[in-house]
Amino acid sequence: MIEKTHSQLMGETNSFLTVTLDLSDPVEIHDFASFFAVLGSQFDDYLARNYPDLKGTARLYVREVRHHVRSAGR
Repeated sequence: MIEKTHSQLMGETNSFLTVTLDLSDPVEIHDFASFFAVLGSQFDDYLARNYPDLKGTARLYVREVRHHVRSAGR
């Protein structure tokens, strides 16, 4: 089975998810990565319950990670 690339998969849908982590301190890389692993696992559980034929097909891609500095007034 030939796997599709991210661009091919996203070309077939307009679905996306924006995640904002509002952190006051740096996060350990293990915790950062674990967050996304858990997110993928929860989505796979959702698919298993609601769309059993799609179980195990969840794929999450990180397109961009940004650092945003909040102003003192916020």
